[in-house]
Amino acid sequence: MCQVALGVKTVNNWYLGNPNKLADISKELDIDRVFEEAREGISYKDIGTLRIILYTIFEYIPKKLLGQETYDLYSLYSGKCLPVLSDMPIVLSFLNVDFPSYTFILGKRRNVFFTKDSTCSSMDLSTYPVLSDKPVQIYAYNSYGFAFSNRKLSKGYNLVVKVPDKKKVLVLVYKDGALYNVFSQNNIKETLTVPGRYGLYVYNYAFRVWKLFFGLRFLSCAEGFTVME
Repeated sequence: MCQVALGVKTVNNWYLGNPNKLADISKELDIDRVFEEAREGISYKDIGTLRIILYTIFEYIPKKLLGQETYDLYSLYSGKCLPVLSDMPIVLSFLNVDFPSYTFILGKRRNVFFTKDSTCSSMDLSTYPVLSDKPVQIYAYNSYGFAFSNRKLSKGYNLVVKVPDKKKVLVLVYKDGALYNVFSQNNIKETLTVPGRYGLYVYNYAFRVWKLFFGLRFLSCAEGFTVME
């Protein structure tokens, strides 16, 4: 399994940003590879300036000062399932200090895919976003083997989601664009017996009242598990 960062800016594609510093911080964050090329995906621009400012003032800075764990900035995102980009540029650099820092720019954003290539040099259509430094696993399997998102499957495959995070987890499974099933647990296995195109969204939530979930934060998603007739 590979975890990569996408769209990161350095002096190679922007005015500021030390590639060597980026490589060191990526290693500290257990990111296997960084791609600097521009790609389609969820950008910091999709979060919006106001929400970025409010997140920084009321969540990121206070929790960092208290030594508490923070949600990733992109957990505020709601929209189409796409890879996540760490494309926020460094706007100020003086001596060895950058603003924003690569630690903030990379956050907990990972794009995960499964491959036998230990260099993680080429992504494929099965890549899915994760907003956690603990790998979330999403795949399908049957007695013959494993399959990943954006693949055609036969009936009887089991769709699996494994979230190592101990926080409250909500998984929404969609079929042909309509809500199909809901799970409030860290690990699920849903047997796919009805033909159609399946996808899922994974969230953390703060609390629930009956069937109502509050404080949703986007965690991961995957689409394109297509069960054939």
